[in-house]
Amino acid sequence: MKFAWPLAALVGLASAMLDANHMLNKHYEADLVSRGLMKRAVDDSYPPNVNDPDAMLTTTYPAYKMEVPIDHFLDNRRYAPHDLGMFHLRYWFDDRFYQPGGPVILMSAGEKTGESQLSYMQDGVLARMAMATNGMMVILEQRYYGGSVPTADFTAWNMRFLTTEQSMADIAWFSQSIVFPGHEQQDLDSESAPWILYGSHYSGSLAAFTRREYPNLFTGAITSSAITYATEDFGDYYDAARNFAPENCALNTHVIMGLIDDILLSQNSQDKGSLYRLFDLSGLTEIDFVTVLTNGINSMIKTHWDIKHGSFKWDTYCLAMNSKVRMYKTNEKSEKAMGLLIGKYRPMFNLEGAINVLANFIGWTDEWVISRCEGNRAECFSRPAYIYQRSGLEETWRPWVWQMCTEWGLFQTSTTPFQNGMPLISRLLTSKVGRQICYKSFSILKEPDTYQINQYGGLSFSFPRVAIINGEMDPWRAATPHKIGYEFNIPQDTGLYHLIPGAVHAWDKLSVHQDRVVPGEYPPPAIADTQSYEIWLAKQWVQEWAAERASRNIIPDYYEGEDAMDYVDEYGNYFLPSDLDSDSPSGSSASVTSPFDMFKPFEIEKVAPPATNNA
Repeated sequence: MKFAWPLAALVGLASAMLDANHMLNKHYEADLVSRGLMKRAVDDSYPPNVNDPDAMLTTTYPAYKMEVPIDHFLDNRRYAPHDLGMFHLRYWFDDRFYQPGGPVILMSAGEKTGESQLSYMQDGVLARMAMATNGMMVILEQRYYGGSVPTADFTAWNMRFLTTEQSMADIAWFSQSIVFPGHEQQDLDSESAPWILYGSHYSGSLAAFTRREYPNLFTGAITSSAITYATEDFGDYYDAARNFAPENCALNTHVIMGLIDDILLSQNSQDKGSLYRLFDLSGLTEIDFVTVLTNGINSMIKTHWDIKHGSFKWDTYCLAMNSKVRMYKTNEKSEKAMGLLIGKYRPMFNLEGAINVLANFIGWTDEWVISRCEGNRAECFSRPAYIYQRSGLEETWRPWVWQMCTEWGLFQTSTTPFQNGMPLISRLLTSKVGRQICYKSFSILKEPDTYQINQYGGLSFSFPRVAIINGEMDPWRAATPHKIGYEFNIPQDTGLYHLIPGAVHAWDKLSVHQDRVVPGEYPPPAIADTQSYEIWLAKQWVQEWAAERASRNIIPDYYEGEDAMDYVDEYGNYFLPSDLDSDSPSGSSASVTSPFDMFKPFEIEKVAPPATNNA
């Protein structure tokens, strides 16, 4: 089949964290691309192109290293036998906006390499917060990712120190120990300067949880689409598509998948073979076959307000599923086969309309997925058993799979029903099937210990100075306090919970260069308003940090070596020598200013929380 509809130019995508099998698939597909067996996807960002801006930024931002313990919890039997060794975490920083008194704003790279996140120190809300607060930006790579690996390989035995708890302890250790190159004379550790955590998705989870676990080290955390809830069976991932897919896109998807499931479950080998041939996927197992068919509904996550970072994949998918006309050419043989299957398994359907929808579904899947394969279909879309056993450091998919198998779960399944019980993906894709990768890769049979994550709050996560920002149409919303239908009483008076209307995944993380801004239009007002509020929060928290220190009568480091009492006014406020007016007849202070104003080198313009719908 060939696509017979005009398509706009296709663009790249910075992909979000997806499920365990997707992580492995991306790694395996990269190998197929390198061997010429598969064409690179038009929205595929792995492996990075040498001309990619993130790759070029490695010359702008050199990587630094800090030693941290392999095991922070020597009294916890969970990590026995313990390891007293140290390893290096990589970090990058940008001090171009920094002025004394400004905060350190740290973003964990989460499940990605540090290099892949460097662009956010150029264009992103991270950079905007630093500019507004005279702050220092830091990207900290997580243990077991990129070049921050403490072990010789990724075997199950060596992975035992990869937990969310250990990763949070790394951030705390880093904040207490860091001396930034070029700033050796300044105390910028988290006990001497305000630290604000930022992150999206899993790195947002780390930001929120770390602020909760180490409140005396971190002033606040701003999170974008942070996952706060772990569950083995994450069928609710498809709530967003069910509720927000345009027109009949979700309805037609579940009708087609129900038809396909009934054919597969009938165990009629002739009908099953006919179905496979329609998709040109003969030779695949049932699980591999239906996994290929999830590409359309799963592409919702890839939409973005910035065309440079989004994909038209979802738009074209729903265009095809909503179309009342044939968008793809078919031959007479295919027409007959579709008619026979629909007539047998869905005799109540309008035959012509049903054939159109099925033909469009097949055609879209061929255009965007199947046609990439230039070799054997089974080799492209099946995963041979041996790849699960490879545990070298080049198997970069293994760390996140380990985290899902041991703590997070989040296997995207067909559990959640839609209308008459048929989900948006195949009923064959259960959590048991999702967990097969755990046994194949690490011989893990038991379910993930989701308590290790949910003990921090889960769907009811709440903590002072932690901003929970989510997109209204984000599939990952279902693992946050904004889950559709969840009756958590979101505090309305804190202003720290916000649902961005019409947004998908981490839409507020990215900003655009000033020359691309169109006031009131681009970025969209909902994004611009949200980012303005996040920046205001950062400013507010830095001032609160300074006020709290002043209330504890903590003398700033500026007074070391001086008689501090020489710089205290009659009201008990500290002031700097420069505050003295030398022209004053008495030599006294013309206007006494607290040195803590140095921690407030900006004026806060009160910004109201953006309009939101916390439903």
